[in-house]
Amino acid sequence: MANLVKDITIFTPMKNDLFILDCNVLMYVFYTYGGYKNKLMKPYKTFFNKIAVKSQSILVTAVLLSEFINTYIRNEYKRYLRENNLKTDQFDFKKDYKPTDEYKDTIKEISDIVINQLLLLPSVVLCNDDIIKVNIADMFFNENTFDFNDRYYGELARYKNCYIVTNDADFLSINNIKIITANKHMLYKKGH
Repeated sequence: MANLVKDITIFTPMKNDLFILDCNVLMYVFYTYGGYKNKLMKPYKTFFNKIAVKSQSILVTAVLLSEFINTYIRNEYKRYLRENNLKTDQFDFKKDYKPTDEYKDTIKEISDIVINQLLLLPSVVLCNDDIIKVNIADMFFNENTFDFNDRYYGELARYKNCYIVTNDADFLSINNIKIITANKHMLYKKGH
């Protein structure tokens, strides 16, 4: 069965719809230094604001929190390197960056975002992912497009019967999922 791919700019959430926000969407919404173009971010921010006020509609798993937090921190590390004209081979993440005040500030920032913003929304539900009910062996198909987290979100979306909100075209390689996106490539290829 083909995926159901919906245009985020015209999709209207229904009362009982559930959503998993891919890490890229959380970055568009919460990471102000990403250098993302407004044209890219705007439809995701608009959609997020629509569903953020709905009661219990956004499912958040430990894997998603881990990916979001680590991506945020790594992006701040890359920004630190750029701002200080450093290269990764001369300024190691663990050995050199972690002891800095900037790293400590980043931990405070991401902690505030997760604890005092994201998790306090009435729409967010910390989700028991029931990974024991997911067939992990089925997630290792097509190694050319393999991303464990994406496959995990796809399996969870099928299991929980929810939409994945993403800009990541790799989700097209996962069958039988419901996707909401602004990615023109995905919208054009829907039902591939």
